[in-house]
Amino acid sequence: MKIAVISTVWFPLSHTDVMVTRWVEPFFTDARNGWNKPASRIASVYLDQTTERDIGRAFCQKNGIPIFEEVRAALTLGGDKLAVDAVLLIGEHGDYPLNEYRQRLYPRKRLFDAITAVFRESARSVPIFNDKHFSWSFDESCEMFAVAEELGFPLYAGSSLPHCPLKPGAPLQPGEAVAEALALFHGDPDNYGYHTMEYVQSLIEKRPDGETGIRAVRSFENAAVRAALAAGEIPRDLLVHALAHHGYERVDETLEFLLDRTENLLVYQLEHRDGLRVTHFAMPKFVTQWVAAIRAGDGRIRACSVDTVGGREFFSNFAHLNSKVEEFFQTGRAPTPVRRTHLVTGALQAAMRALKDNGGRWTGTPQLGVIY
Repeated sequence: MKIAVISTVWFPLSHTDVMVTRWVEPFFTDARNGWNKPASRIASVYLDQTTERDIGRAFCQKNGIPIFEEVRAALTLGGDKLAVDAVLLIGEHGDYPLNEYRQRLYPRKRLFDAITAVFRESARSVPIFNDKHFSWSFDESCEMFAVAEELGFPLYAGSSLPHCPLKPGAPLQPGEAVAEALALFHGDPDNYGYHTMEYVQSLIEKRPDGETGIRAVRSFENAAVRAALAAGEIPRDLLVHALAHHGYERVDETLEFLLDRTENLLVYQLEHRDGLRVTHFAMPKFVTQWVAAIRAGDGRIRACSVDTVGGREFFSNFAHLNSKVEEFFQTGRAPTPVRRTHLVTGALQAAMRALKDNGGRWTGTPQLGVIY
């Protein structure tokens, strides 16, 4: 099986690096993280940008992988028709503008359109995996779904986090009721806001009636976060439980101390159509893990965190992701619900817009009636 890589940029520890490098040269710890030498191979690469930090061209030259200057050529291997069996689309990192809502305008849809144009010309389609969420725009995500359905090819996407082991394990059993959830995250409100939403969605989507969509969102920053917490709009007990799982001692006593010293506090809240409310709470510097605290239907609170190793294992979360992508390419079947990523694409956009436009007020999201 031949794979074309369509990427924005390739520099050390970029998503292209940690995915494509181990596809060609698995890291020595990858086998214990579910990734061995794959049955497929990287047949071509297209890079939308090349910077002074680029390591992709030297890597490809060393390994005999051609780099093409056009998406079409990478898919046809320089010929006239589609000549690969799958496409790995990595639209992450690179010098792309921000919009007024602080969303990075990665060209995933533009690259997707260039890929599917070759499918149309060739009257043949192959599976596409899109790294992370489909787009900064829910409308573009809907268009991508529509094209995949029209042309009849398998489409998959998502974060690496849902594929990683959980410590101490899954907090919910399939079919178990969920009353409320809170997650801690860190870093950029766009890039990392996406990861926390997809991670928590992977935990709560198996509740008894399945996922019925999100009816409203709201967002807070800084002083408004403290006010919402004081007013009971943010579940303090879940926040304390999550921080305790993270490793903080005597959190109930020291929470105000931590909040007073956290710059760029941020909260996203999502209200699902079945009444489930999920809070995503960013505490940069104090939070370094992906942690979720969930109040189950019986009232008990359970917490878990994502077991990611980081740099010393060349970011092992991508070994887990690669194994799922390879499974998808080989079978043509998404191993986890692709509508999850579609829903999160829209939820993140709505939350980031609410952050600027609505000052902590609930914003209705009728477009997010995604059922799966």
